[in-house]
Amino acid sequence: MLPGWDENSLIVNHARMHYFHLGMPGKPVLVLVHGFSDNGLCWEALAEELKNDFDMYMPDMRGHGLSERVSPGEPFDMTSDLEQFVRQLDLINPLVAGHSMGALIAFDFGARFPQVPKALILEDPPLMNRQTRQNSPQAEKPHPLAAFSDSLQSKSVAQLMQECQLEHPTWPEAIALRWCEAKKQLDPNFIRSHRFAPQDWKVSLGQITCPVLLITADPNQ
Repeated sequence: MLPGWDENSLIVNHARMHYFHLGMPGKPVLVLVHGFSDNGLCWEALAEELKNDFDMYMPDMRGHGLSERVSPGEPFDMTSDLEQFVRQLDLINPLVAGHSMGALIAFDFGARFPQVPKALILEDPPLMNRQTRQNSPQAEKPHPLAAFSDSLQSKSVAQLMQECQLEHPTWPEAIALRWCEAKKQLDPNFIRSHRFAPQDWKVSLGQITCPVLLITADPNQ
């Protein structure tokens, strides 16, 4: 980690949650929630840009980074994990930002605990109608990311770096390295145990009372 960073762990819902911290005490609190197979350090470049303006917390979500591993078939609730994390650290009305899976967690967090976040920033949240997901033929098949998760076990960070640089040639090396290191910390049981099935996102949206910034990719690019 770069100078000024610190890390710690706490227990949420009977499981260890590891997190990183960077920023200025007294500044607005920003909680950054990573995507699937990433970890808190994947926010490093962004956090360095914002460190003079925010007091930032970057948790490793369950099954990721240095946080609690998952037993096969074990039920868990990452939205509840996030709520307990915010509560235990006494983070008052934080801004909550998430990417992909993290954006879905942040979205659900805003719906279930509307009094807590000051605002939400959602980058490419995979919002889906719950009934559509349950009725989809894919529901009975292995998770589409299971093969990807399994493949990570046999690859070194160096091999992942080579693949990453071929697929994302414009990524700075430091960002690619954090991304690849996180892949080696992913719990292989996570993708088979995780069942994140919030209600219809349109219903959840009506329960969110704070401002929301939605950031999505251009599908035409």
